[in-house]
Amino acid sequence: MEQEGFVMQLAEAFLKSNGPAALSSCLSRFGEDEDGTRSVYNALSVIENLLEMKPDISQGILQQPKLRQFLVNGVKKDRPHSSIKQYCAELLAMLAQNDDGCKKLILSDGGIDTILECIGDMRKRDPESEDERETILDLFNILCSAMFIDEAKTLLLKAEGIQLMLILLKRRKWLRSQCLKLIDFSINGRKDGCKIFIDAGGLGVVFSFLMKVKGKERTTVEESLLSIIVELLRRTDGPDFERAVWKLEENSYEKLWRVTAILAQAAVDLQPYGDLEYSDRLDNGLYRAQLAAKCIALVCTKETNKPIASEMLKEVSLELNDVRTNLEELISNIDDDDEEAKSEKEFAAKLIEAVR
Repeated sequence: MEQEGFVMQLAEAFLKSNGPAALSSCLSRFGEDEDGTRSVYNALSVIENLLEMKPDISQGILQQPKLRQFLVNGVKKDRPHSSIKQYCAELLAMLAQNDDGCKKLILSDGGIDTILECIGDMRKRDPESEDERETILDLFNILCSAMFIDEAKTLLLKAEGIQLMLILLKRRKWLRSQCLKLIDFSINGRKDGCKIFIDAGGLGVVFSFLMKVKGKERTTVEESLLSIIVELLRRTDGPDFERAVWKLEENSYEKLWRVTAILAQAAVDLQPYGDLEYSDRLDNGLYRAQLAAKCIALVCTKETNKPIASEMLKEVSLELNDVRTNLEELISNIDDDDEEAKSEKEFAAKLIEAVR
């Protein structure tokens, strides 16, 4: 404890003496030879240690223009992969998780384009090493963390991030989970994002994956797919809504059958966790069940689909009442503490009416 206190005193003294600014000024002056690389690595280690001890300084660190520029430039597509490139990606991912101000700073001044260009390089090739693979995953983590602020979603949509994700989904199996997660986060609450996704041919891609998802990431991928489908059905209207619903109706409703099967499997997965707290049950199948229930209820807003959905549910020993139960539990656990929560509650209430 005494040693920890001493280390904290050192960190605070470094911050008070404007150490981060001095450090950021030095970074660009180090050469790219072995000694320079070692010096850069040590400087970045100092920053990482400071962030681990005092996460609240994250925004102050990124407000150093030279340091922010060094970190973002460090992950540029045209830079060969190295330990420094990997370290820059790791630090940016750490900073992006800390507060909204950091997210905005990282993506501003072309940061979003730099990150997408580096990820986009995977369209043509696979990573050359496990370290490069980890760097790409860190870049995805940066973008996914940033999608919790609306400004970042706007930047991603303008930079054609959704179109890039759809290309990578088709070409790079190892990135499917990350691509779907980023699409899910970026279109959440965004009618314009849903429109871009549909116009880019996303419907065919997402429903194709829904029918064949398997493997160790099955649950995570199913959640992302269902969340995307629910958002598309919720945020679109007119021809776009009809196109989305038609994908669930085509080929004898095979996609709706798949959603029904996911709901049934989630119910089975939940059985051992009936006595757990709500948040724990969400992690063990309840969230997936809620998404499937939303999807089924949204399809039932088209009245002719309601009896068909009812028959499908009977085939897996469920009924429309099970859909309502999932939605009612969702409502009972939403706090009315902000407009977004109230909107979610009203949306779920409308879905309950659709399956009465």
